[in-house]
Formats: sequence, C-alpha cells, structure tokens
Amino acid sequence: MRLEKTHLAGRAHLAEITALLRGIRLSDRFAGLYEAADAQWWWRQDDASDPRRQQFWRTGRTTVAALLLYDEGGTWTCDFVHLPSLPAPMMETLRSDILRTLSEIPEPATLTVREDDAALRTALVRHGWRQTGLSTVQTVLEAAPKAAAVLPEGFQFETRAAASGRPHPMTRQNRNPADVEERFAACSLYRPDLDYAVVHLSGAAVAYALFWADPITHVGLIEPLRTEEAYQRRGIGSALVQEGVRRLRQAKAETIKVSYREDNPAARGLYHKCGFRDRFHKLEYRKRAGAG
Repeated sequence: MRLEKTHLAGRAHLAEITALLRGIRLSDRFAGLYEAADAQWWWRQDDASDPRRQQFWRTGRTTVAALLLYDEGGTWTCDFVHLPSLPAPMMETLRSDILRTLSEIPEPATLTVREDDAALRTALVRHGWRQTGLSTVQTVLEAAPKAAAVLPEGFQFETRAAASGRPHPMTRQNRNPADVEERFAACSLYRPDLDYAVVHLSGAAVAYALFWADPITHVGLIEPLRTEEAYQRRGIGSALVQEGVRRLRQAKAETIKVSYREDNPAARGLYHKCGFRDRFHKLEYRKRAGAG
C-alpha cells in the first residue's frame, strides 16, 4: 500500500481528524491516545488555519495517520495518531517521516506518547527527545460510584440549552476564547444539552463540564471539568461527574473516559470516587536543545 501525505486546514482538518480518531476507536476500544471529541475540544482554541502544521497520511481513500502541531503561546504541542495494527514497514515509514518533521520545528516542543509505544519512545530518545516526568492518566469508568449525584443546598445544574443568555462559564478569566460557543457550534459532537454548569442561586456559575457522546463509537468523554477554587471540596465536582455519567448513559455511551494529570491527586481522588479506574499513562517528551 502506498502512503500519500496531504495537509488540511480549517473545517476540512476538523472533519478528517474526527474521522481518523473514530476509525481508531472503532478498530480498538482502547487503542491510541485520544477520542474524536478530544480533537473537537481542541478546536475551541486552535482552528488549524495553517495547513502546513496538520499532516495526514492516506492509502487510497483511507486516512491512516496524522501529525498535529499546535503553537500554544510559543510552545509547540505535537501529537501523532494512527490506525492500530498498520503493517510494520508502513509504521517505520511513518515514524521516519514524523521524526523528520519534528526535527524542523522550533523549541520548545513536546510530544505525547503512550507508555506502551516502545518503538516511538526509542526513536524519540535516539533523536534527542527526553521524558519531562509529566504524564496524563487515561481512566475508564469501571465501577459504580460510592455516592449519588446530590448537589449542596443552594446549587443547581444548568445546561447551555437552558442557560437563557448567561455568559458561558468557560470564558471567565480569559480561560478560553470569547467566541467559544460559536466554535463549539462547528463541532459535530457538541451538544448544548451536555454542556453543563453548576449555578448558585445568586446566579454565579461555580463549576462546569462538557460531556461528549459519540453516537458512532458509543464512547463518552468528560473534557473539561472545573470547579472554581472557592467552591471546591463541597461535593460539587463529584455530583457534576455523576450527573454527566447519567446523561452519557442515556445517550448510549457504552464506554466513558476521563483523563487527569498524574501530579493532580485531587483529580485522581475525584474520578476514583466516581468509579473510574486507571487504564494507561500518556507520557510527555520534550525536544532537547539542538536535537534533530
């Protein structure tokens, strides 16, 4: 099979990476690094307008791999995704191609790699990349929660579908673009009825979460989840997770996933309390000065 490389930008990129990540998930429930919903979540901040940064490889009409490069304020974030079980010669060609591209990007740059991807990890080290010590833990819902979804008195759930013009809580403190809702509207997996906030009777939004339900792969994803610091440790986060899990089950999600930074014990405790269990680690590698 002959590999052909192409570059895509904008909504063509969004459609292609969504299709590729869905293909990975349909091939294996736990392969790879991300869900299609992850790519759509990233869309809120980077619309992939520069086609040179988004590379896709095809065999005929089938997209089999992609290298994504995002400039996050001067730090390049790189991700390599591919269909599982590609022939060994094709994987070797892909690795050589992405390493050549990675050698050309400016520093600092990071790349996320699964802990069990020995071939890519070895190749990165050979080309001067090193682990940073940071990692993300992928979890999957495996157990019943220890507590029901009950909010403290004075708080209630609110979806964007019923927000009545209230500003989106994700735009607070410039955490996301002001047009985040317009960007979500371009995403095929975004549902306003699964875009949740916890609101105090005063009208203040104190927590939020997006629950993504993919009707093709039947995977549900929680990304992001945040409780404002002044309202933490009141059971709001766990109630929000359990409400989202309930709604994802109603949306026919057979597998539900969420990730957390390994150096965040509070997140680990929350998700484990809600029945999630660690599945694997995603390791961060950084390009060493002068590497190539």
